[in-house]
Amino acid sequence: MLYRVLDDISDGKRTFSRGTISPLKGVTPAGIVTLLERGIIASVRSPPLRVIPGWEQRAELLKTQGITTVEDLVEADLGEVSEALDVPEGELHGAAQEVLRFIEPTEGGE
Repeated sequence: MLYRVLDDISDGKRTFSRGTISPLKGVTPAGIVTLLERGIIASVRSPPLRVIPGWEQRAELLKTQGITTVEDLVEADLGEVSEALDVPEGELHGAAQEVLRFIEPTEGGE
């Protein structure tokens, strides 16, 4: 699941800035529930990769690994995907950051 951070949060080790889209890995399930209840984070509906402009071919390739949405790509073990597809892991990390920018709000867009 992906979440949009609605207010700056920190757990002492990491800081998530307002507007960030993240799976919030490392935050406990109870912590997620509390943050949702307090309105500090919100669930993000993840679009299919195939609808992102310029992603048709990449979406087809990633689909072979069961990755069909932005959320799937962000949460995937990119090391395993890299090996399975014979694609550099760094390229996959860049692609994951690219699709996150596609769903993040733009300045003045909130």
